[in-house]
Amino acid sequence: MSPFYFKLTRIAGVAALLGASVPLSATTLRFDELPFQPVNGLKIWGVTFGFEVGGVASDDASYNALGPGTLTYLDDPVLEGDAAGILSMTFSERATDISFGLSLISFASVDPAALVSLYDDSNNLVFQYTVATEPLVSWTEGLAWSSFGPIRKAVVEFNSAEASRFAIDNLTYTLVPDAGSLWAVTSWASVLGLLAMRRLTRNSG
Repeated sequence: MSPFYFKLTRIAGVAALLGASVPLSATTLRFDELPFQPVNGLKIWGVTFGFEVGGVASDDASYNALGPGTLTYLDDPVLEGDAAGILSMTFSERATDISFGLSLISFASVDPAALVSLYDDSNNLVFQYTVATEPLVSWTEGLAWSSFGPIRKAVVEFNSAEASRFAIDNLTYTLVPDAGSLWAVTSWASVLGLLAMRRLTRNSG
């Protein structure tokens, strides 16, 4: 096999691999990426947070806040706020495999501690699940996790009858590029492969 044919085959193979798939990687927010501030309206790494109490936007939920300390699923700093509020997370692109540690300030087991509602691109409710917690020191904690998706928004309602404050940490999610983004990536990979093959063909003449 000639060196030219080997190079041509290798370049074509790389271009095909790039065009065939786009690797998806998970993102984790540990809530120490930004200074302490209200979370309502905050945008970071493809997520826009919202927080309301009684249907009114509220500043009583904060990024990079002190909470339960070090637990199993949470470790200060965290996102901490009023358990009477509703926390929303809207993703810039559809997301899947969403998980986070959830804690309430309570010495008791709480079931349900929170209700998580998932919405699609058209803001239609597509899935709901509850999260239970077990006590550890003065906070009770659990893991919220769902592989359902991809979805566009997650809304968390806390059991304020059992606790006055909540905390979440280690928010993990995987953004799924839309069809247009995938087409752009695969098209660019194909162009790169064609340009490289034309250059090798020209140099071998």
